[in-house]
Amino acid sequence: MLIKTKGIVFRTVKYGETSVICDIYTEERGLQSYIINSVRSKKPKFHSGLLQVTCLVDLVAYAKEGKSLQHIKELRAAQVYQTLPFNIVKSSVGLFMAELAQKTVKESEQNLPLFSFLYHTFVYLDITPHSIINLHLWFAVQLTTFLGIMPDEQEDVTEQFFDLRNGKYVNTPPPHGAFMGIEQSHFLALFLNSSLEESYSIVLTTQQRREFIKNIIQYYQFHVDNFQELKTFSVLQEVL
Repeated sequence: MLIKTKGIVFRTVKYGETSVICDIYTEERGLQSYIINSVRSKKPKFHSGLLQVTCLVDLVAYAKEGKSLQHIKELRAAQVYQTLPFNIVKSSVGLFMAELAQKTVKESEQNLPLFSFLYHTFVYLDITPHSIINLHLWFAVQLTTFLGIMPDEQEDVTEQFFDLRNGKYVNTPPPHGAFMGIEQSHFLALFLNSSLEESYSIVLTTQQRREFIKNIIQYYQFHVDNFQELKTFSVLQEVL
């Protein structure tokens, strides 16, 4: 059967001399892997630019039960980015977001709230006139709510520490040593309770921002099985 769906390109890897395998998170079927033949030939069926990581696409694809690799019949841009590919900060943030999603979102089934969250965050990254210096922090925190590993929230976290291993706020530093200090724990509460459009207004220094994302990555390491190193992290640290 054929399905028509929007999708977000998570990863593209070379396969053979002219083909690629592309992981696309789709609106209709969740995460799907597609083999696309001859895309690196002189006369490709689809332009390779449509298969770049973070691209938002409309596709018509075959959906055959029991097959790990599917084929795409039609492919076009769903959203033509205006700034993201040409701005090193935006592109670095976008690649980080895509890699974090690719290494945590594994379900091959429809999840409309998650798809909407991902899709609209990438659109916002492209079109916003505001600073996106906090966007990767907000994204990493908010993504936990869709993965079932959302940190425990409390109304008042003043003078409290966030226990990274157990995912909750505590009054005293836990003995295992994996926790956020009072300041970083406060930032976590702010990002948990802010909207995408408000995230830029949270004030952190460069050092605070770097410490915060390291804490959040450690949180993922504790709570996501087989969580792998993020290759885009070092690049992100260079540009922010």
